[in-house]
Amino acid sequence: MTKNELIERAAELRPPGPECTRDFHDLRETLAARVIAVMRSREDLERLIGAGNESMMIDNAHNMSRFLDSLFHGFDPGVLVETVFWVFRAYRSHGFALAFWPAHLNAWIEACTAEMDAGTCTGAVDVIEWILVHIPSFAEGEQAT
Repeated sequence: MTKNELIERAAELRPPGPECTRDFHDLRETLAARVIAVMRSREDLERLIGAGNESMMIDNAHNMSRFLDSLFHGFDPGVLVETVFWVFRAYRSHGFALAFWPAHLNAWIEACTAEMDAGTCTGAVDVIEWILVHIPSFAEGEQAT
């Protein structure tokens, strides 16, 4: 799938509503901490992130919380797609395995589901699931962007 096709698909997403956006903003550090704890507890963490990359993985969780918070406040499909391509290239060049992303994104989904109100977390989870579903396209196209 091309970058333009990904942007078109992302444009079909319904952006998180005001309640979801507010809740995510208020909980973003709690969510990041929960994701970090889940990832640190994995026996295969070094295989997923490469040797010596734990601090980079922690930074990624905090950066993800800030990125999603910003994205939810002003949803832009192009920014979503461009940022995910950039993140894939940057982190994979530091030794992160492709398998890191499903593990990481599933930890985000679990954190949102556990910490956010069930009625409002749907918008956030939808965006994270969209990234998760499109991992193959991001991985395939990361060299072409």
